[in-house]
Order: sequence, then structure tokens, then C-alpha cells
Amino acid sequence: MFDYLKPLKDDVLISVTSAYVIEVRDAAFAKHKRHFANYVLSVLRLLLKWAAVRDLVESNQAASVPKLRRPHSAPKANRAWDQDECDAVLDAATGGLKIGIALGMFAGMREGDVIKAQRSIYDGSWLRWSQEKTGAVVELPAHPVLKAILDEKPEADGVTAVTLVVNSRGLPYTGNGFRTLFFRLLRALEGAGKVRPGLTFHGLRHTAGRALADRGADPRTIAVLLGHKTLQMAAHYSDEADRKKRAVAAVAKLRPRTKVSNPRDKSV
Repeated sequence: MFDYLKPLKDDVLISVTSAYVIEVRDAAFAKHKRHFANYVLSVLRLLLKWAAVRDLVESNQAASVPKLRRPHSAPKANRAWDQDECDAVLDAATGGLKIGIALGMFAGMREGDVIKAQRSIYDGSWLRWSQEKTGAVVELPAHPVLKAILDEKPEADGVTAVTLVVNSRGLPYTGNGFRTLFFRLLRALEGAGKVRPGLTFHGLRHTAGRALADRGADPRTIAVLLGHKTLQMAAHYSDEADRKKRAVAAVAKLRPRTKVSNPRDKSV
């Protein structure tokens, strides 16, 4: 974000009004779409908040500028993967890419944490790491499928890598490198009809949360897996599962208690 905003470095602070922030946000949207534009706005809010408490600006002019909302017609971002999609992607993935996807799928790890995960976080049975985004420490027993994938991890050309996820040369992936391979695989599988559009890496966290909720896990249990510091986000998955269960119950209550007579049956 700082690299993107660098051309504005010579603008004087007195010119940073709400209208200025909106102009920057909308320019980012025109060039990089909604998510990027909202990220730019978040960074401007943090910068101006820092400046306001130090009396470098009178107020945080970005605080009242709203983020761009997702259009109602737009598909849901980061949707949960269906089981057949999980199976198809894991079957097709190889090497470090497969390990990275498995860490997201069975441990709920974010993409950034996956790329940087050290070999030392896995002791053969358990995973223990600190989330980069929240700082929360997550400690989980390795899912059997994930354990099998990690245990068969080959060394690349005899090089003992520091990270769990490495490329064919035994070196850590860059963010762009991992992402390029990931979406290249998804496009190939989508073209073959094995997965449906809309899969993202972050969607794997939704997949894990939804699976737990569907199996009756409470928000606290979901928070343990996903490393949420509060129960608010974890409760979202439980609420979604509860709505499904209540919907089934509601439809069941609409069913007639007795068999409906056939109107052609003259004996009635």
C-alpha cells in the first residue's frame, strides 16, 4: 500500500480532506477494484489517526469515508469450498503447492502464514504457530490427511529448507509465486469441470469454519482452529449452520400431519 501511495508523498497535509481521501479511494478502485481500494482506505485511516494524535492534522479526515460495498449482484467473496472441490484440488496439486493448500484446508492457515511457516512449527503430531495478522498463537493436532502430506514431504536436491512450503529448488515461495501457481491450478481444474468458479485460498478458512459449524461445533471451538481473538467471527459460522438447521426444521413443520387425500378418490 505504501508503494502505491508513494506518488502522494509530496502532498501537504492541509490538503488531505475527506474529498481528497475519496478521490484516492476511487482512483484505486478504478485501477485495482474494490478490495484494493478498501485496503488503501484502511491504510490512510491508520496514517491519519497516527497524525491526529500528534497534532500533525486537526482530525482524521479518512475516518468518516466509507468503504466501497460489495454489489448485491456480485458473488460472495472467499466462498467455502465444496468437498468435491477440496478433493479435486488436493489430488491435482503437487510439491510445496500441495502442502500449502493442505495447511489452509486442514489447519485454517492464511496464505501469508503458509508461505512463511517454519519447519519447526510441526513436530510430527502437532502444529504451533503465531498468526501474522493477529499475533494469536494457534496450537492444533495435525489432521490425519495433513499429517500424511507433511510426513512424506521430500527434500529438494538434498537441501534442508527452513520453511515447510518450498518450490522445486527447495526455496521459499514469494507471495506472487505461490499465488500464480495456485490460480493456474484452479483455472486448469475449472476448465476441466472439476471445480466451480470463485475458489480462493482464503475460502479455505471459511471451509474449515463451516465444516466445524455443520458438525455442531460452538463458536469457541471454531475460534481455536481459526485463531480468532474474539468469538464474533467464529459465531458467524455457527449462526450460518443454525440457520440451515432451523430452515430444515421449519420446512418439516410445514408438512401435513396426515396423508393428503387424493381429490380423485371418490371414496373420501
